[in-house]
Amino acid sequence: MKTKITAIALMLALVIVSAAPALYVRAQENTDIKVFLDGRQLVFDVPPQIINDRTLVPLRTIFEALGASIEWEPETKTVTAIKDDTVIILTIGDASPTVNGKVVAIDQPGIIIDGRTLVPLRFITESTGAKVEWFGSTRTVQITSPPPLSLLDGRTADVPFSVLNDRFTIKMPEGSVDDAVNYGGIMGTIADSSGETLIRLAADEQQFVAYAQEMFLYSSGNILDDAKRFIENSDARKSNYTTSDIIKVTNIEYVIITPTEITARPSTELRGALIKMADNTLVYLGIYVSEQALAYADDCVSMADSVIASIQAGKRLLDTQPGTIEMYDCSMKLEKDYVYTVQLGVDFDVYYFYKLVPYGEAQPVFGIYSGGHPSGFGSTLPSHEEKPGTILGQNITWEVYSKASGVIDEDTFMETLVAHGWWYKHIFISPTSQSEWQVIEKMLSSMEWT
Repeated sequence: MKTKITAIALMLALVIVSAAPALYVRAQENTDIKVFLDGRQLVFDVPPQIINDRTLVPLRTIFEALGASIEWEPETKTVTAIKDDTVIILTIGDASPTVNGKVVAIDQPGIIIDGRTLVPLRFITESTGAKVEWFGSTRTVQITSPPPLSLLDGRTADVPFSVLNDRFTIKMPEGSVDDAVNYGGIMGTIADSSGETLIRLAADEQQFVAYAQEMFLYSSGNILDDAKRFIENSDARKSNYTTSDIIKVTNIEYVIITPTEITARPSTELRGALIKMADNTLVYLGIYVSEQALAYADDCVSMADSVIASIQAGKRLLDTQPGTIEMYDCSMKLEKDYVYTVQLGVDFDVYYFYKLVPYGEAQPVFGIYSGGHPSGFGSTLPSHEEKPGTILGQNITWEVYSKASGVIDEDTFMETLVAHGWWYKHIFISPTSQSEWQVIEKMLSSMEWT
């Protein structure tokens, strides 16, 4: 009888053990399963195991590789993992984990092997949006991460920004930042006619950017004609862009410039707007996205349309009247219709001066570089002459480059270098005509040390 009772007890014990979840097991020998995430092989301190035809991997390694944060509750043997907006709760030995509060039945729960907690690979990865493929011939698992969430998902263009020091305003998505930019320098432009504004929304490699630039030109009179000329004059656009009708908002007008097709590039322009301000000057606003953001093209185009539609007139007009400006260490008297913008660097300042002319006409431009190092440009024009002059009380020599001797036209380039202690001034000019050269020369002659 004693032997019979012992046998029955042993049988009952076997039934109970086989029915209970296997929480603790020993690692199988010669496990050779390889797991790759986005082409990179993952390294585990306990090798992946196949149990009940399901691949299990160490918990912490796989969650961290997928970019999820985890919390482990040792008393209940429960792990809570959070990846973006996804919350996974899994208890070792329990075949009913939850994803965002919803129970998901699995046929192989997590287990503990050699003191390491292993979880079902496919359930974990697919719960985070990744794709999983099993290649039996090579005993390899390939995991492909999901693309990042759209930068613009759930956002609306409702945060106002002043553009070009209140030349006009737009609305951008929450989280956007106004960056200082310039013509290739280190710090931002500052001046009464600051030339650029860049407003950026960025996360990871996704970027959505609104970029505005003063054109320092008068409208020819019809903003639609200006927009068509703008397209024709741009090698990047040519005939691949179309224009809208004229849109009027308070005391400004603008035309939307749209690409006929969108091609993914490191920086892709989705929309543009050529704007005629109340002072009849032109400003361009472009909406650009990175190639990564363009993976969600519909979101990007919709947001670009919203930003363009939010354009409203600001209060600032360009000051085109004669007046004196103060530069780093000198002053100069500007003539009518000349405006400027300044670029600041660590050891240099560069002032750019533009004469406002109707779009399409040759524009006189000159610049003054002030820095601790001399600079120079030169030219490939066939004629090179030297002319004497006086600037800041110094006798200087103008280097004049043109198509023919004695000719000053829209191709002419002039430059000179002035030394003042350890500081240099490099002055460079595109005068466009003899008469305009005389106007520029008058302004330069008015320069005084301060």
